[in-house]
Amino acid sequence: MQLGENLEKPLSDGWTRQFGKSKASKHKRISNVNISSKLDRRKAKPSTFSVFKRHSKGLAIGWRMNESGAGTWTARRMGSNGKYEYSVIGHSDESASANGITIFDYDQAVATAIAWNKQRQAEDNGTVISDDAYTVKQAMADYITHLERKKHKANPRTRSVINTHILPTLGDLPLKKLTRSRLKGWFDAVADAKPRRRTKDKSIAYREIDTSDATVLKQRHSTANRILSVLLAALNYAYENDKVASKSAWERLRKFKNVDGSRVRYLELEDIPKFIDSCQYEQFRQLCKGAIYTGCRYEELAVMQVSAFDSTIGKVHIPTSKSGKERWIPLNDEGFAFFSKHVEGKKATELIFTHSDGRMWEHSQQTYHMNVATKAAKIQHIGFHGLRHSFASLLVRQGMPLLYVATLLGHSDTRMVSKHYGHLSSTHVADTLRATLPSFGLTG
Repeated sequence: MQLGENLEKPLSDGWTRQFGKSKASKHKRISNVNISSKLDRRKAKPSTFSVFKRHSKGLAIGWRMNESGAGTWTARRMGSNGKYEYSVIGHSDESASANGITIFDYDQAVATAIAWNKQRQAEDNGTVISDDAYTVKQAMADYITHLERKKHKANPRTRSVINTHILPTLGDLPLKKLTRSRLKGWFDAVADAKPRRRTKDKSIAYREIDTSDATVLKQRHSTANRILSVLLAALNYAYENDKVASKSAWERLRKFKNVDGSRVRYLELEDIPKFIDSCQYEQFRQLCKGAIYTGCRYEELAVMQVSAFDSTIGKVHIPTSKSGKERWIPLNDEGFAFFSKHVEGKKATELIFTHSDGRMWEHSQQTYHMNVATKAAKIQHIGFHGLRHSFASLLVRQGMPLLYVATLLGHSDTRMVSKHYGHLSSTHVADTLRATLPSFGLTG
């Protein structure tokens, strides 16, 4: 049976010829079979009628039990001419395991029907869908272009994830030939891989880890989830742009659950001066101050120009956040004095934060200096992003509403802020309650 094979032709009076039958009979549901349930399908009796279940407007999934005892899936769509079109999908999985090729479970049948419907819609519109030679590498390139068009700049980490974890294994595969088992094997390999470590000669090296440690394993699974997110985003973008007819190969891939803990590292207020004084490289010390005063990301500070600081209103302008939106960050008196001094005598187009020789801060150049500073200050190790967390945590502790904090950080809503700092807000509420709720004079 081939996808697209017509089985039934609608008649002018609303009746339908049944599969292989010349006799016309009313096409109606004669059974209460729940076709999405394998158990219910096994109990059904052979019939010349298909039971159809509506999936979406104009598309339904049909199933019937043949005289031979084998079930068959069928797709039905409303064509552009107002008449039904039918297509055999394949056998159902009541008596044999689904393979997605000749035997389909309900979800696979639905995915195949959606792909067929999309293909037919494209043909009705006179467009061509699906490029047999379109590879994962091309999908990644198009996705990066999309990010640059939408946000004006692709995150360097996204590029790094693609080049390191996706292209070496999947890059040359056409999207049409991707299978769930192939992608699941890739995802498992990513989760089991040892973490890479940086080397001076930029050669590939790996860090030894204790895989029996639950915390370490959780971190590796969290990393694998982030890598999978990039792949799925690119593949879905390709599907939306008609580069492939079906996304059934990846739409049921599942991430590891409960591995993204809400605990983040940040500096306590008393540790911030100690950390800043421990920065041995003066230009890095100024960069860290900028992060503390604004909560900006490393990438935002690295490209920040003098014109971003508006001395008339005491704010710093971020034209494009990670979310693609601009934001204005108010400065306190200390932050205002810092930026005023730091931009003095510079042109509007000059960078505020640079190396001593005027070079721009590049990707990952902050890591070494953070390690040196935290070690010298004898405080818990944090990454540069921890300075952003420090900025946010201090605001939450002082009682700033989470929505305001989210706005300052450039988040579109409060979900991430609640996830990372919600417990600090709860502590503030508890402290305020203890300080304001009067004693009721009750004893015993």
